[in-house]
Amino acid sequence: MTKTPPAIPVGLAVENGNGVVRLVWRMSPEPDVAGYHVERSAGLSQPYTRLSRTPLPVDAPEWVDSTVTGGRQYFYRVIAVDAAGNASEPSNALSSLPLDRTPPLPPAAVTTVLQERRVVVRWTASPSRDVQGYHVYRGDAPDRLVRLTSKPIVVRELVDSGYAAAGLAPGRRYLVRVSAVDSSFNESPPAATEFTLPDDEPPAPPSAFSARSVLGRYAELEWVGSGALDVQAYVLSRADSGAAPVEVGRFDAVTRAWRDTAVVTGRVYAYRLVAVDTAGNPSAAVDDTLHYGDFTPPASPRYLAARETPAGIELRWERVASPDLAGYVVYRSTLPTGVFERVTPQPVAELRFVDPTGRPDYFYVVRAVDRSRNESAASPVARGGAP
Repeated sequence: MTKTPPAIPVGLAVENGNGVVRLVWRMSPEPDVAGYHVERSAGLSQPYTRLSRTPLPVDAPEWVDSTVTGGRQYFYRVIAVDAAGNASEPSNALSSLPLDRTPPLPPAAVTTVLQERRVVVRWTASPSRDVQGYHVYRGDAPDRLVRLTSKPIVVRELVDSGYAAAGLAPGRRYLVRVSAVDSSFNESPPAATEFTLPDDEPPAPPSAFSARSVLGRYAELEWVGSGALDVQAYVLSRADSGAAPVEVGRFDAVTRAWRDTAVVTGRVYAYRLVAVDTAGNPSAAVDDTLHYGDFTPPASPRYLAARETPAGIELRWERVASPDLAGYVVYRSTLPTGVFERVTPQPVAELRFVDPTGRPDYFYVVRAVDRSRNESAASPVARGGAP
């Protein structure tokens, strides 16, 4: 029996397919060649593994390797075997990079955890064995998704803090998509979930808020609306002369004015207005104060009389009948037709007043004042003492 091995196979060529490699070579011209063996390695310095259990037919110099992973490099060689069992030296190794156009299976169980104005996205691994990482997308509609990952990430978690880490928009509904990416950069169909970020952001307050008396008949409240798009209502409260504020009105988002007909002449009202959005968040408050009154002064005091006393110049006059009378103010001058200067800083409730610095040659008038701060015309002039 001969121990001479057959010649080395020649003309080895590879054809890369989608997840397969097809090898062909020239048929050996030697009459005693019984077949061929195909061997494969993951690297030039790595050991070779025989793929063919029995010799391949001598007249069919071809092998299709369907056990490869697309996108990975392999090295192949062929050995000829004769009828006596002698094996040739292996052919020159030829590299192959099989194609991979089959996307991996998607990840599963995508979940979100909200943390203030950011979201933590987590998912379970794709069952495909050649997955190199994952892409994460987020948007407010299926056709407006933004990829948050510049390259596939290995970890199965991503913290989304919005653009420039400024936080996500409160009250927004977001869609999340996670896809697996294999070693050939095929991307799987996405696994999906969605979430709505709680709205904890107050709206902008209304502006140009004002309260004014209209002819002493009612108080007119006016304002410019908030610039927020989700305002649902405006809430108006009123504090009466230092008392605790009480809600007096709740208006829809288009209302810009209200009449308060429950005000009382002479009282001071503090008004406060806030905007409330659809999530119930109140804006900062805007305020205005109204000294509510009319424009009609009371009648003038009559029968003003003055006399000199040891305590000073004493003035007396007749009471003025007025339902909103606040008191009386006293003025004096050095001439009966001169400029009269006010002597009493606050209205006097009694019908008398003593001017401790007065002199007999001073001239006096008295005016009545109501709670709307309207002063009457002056009383007749009275001299401080006998001429």
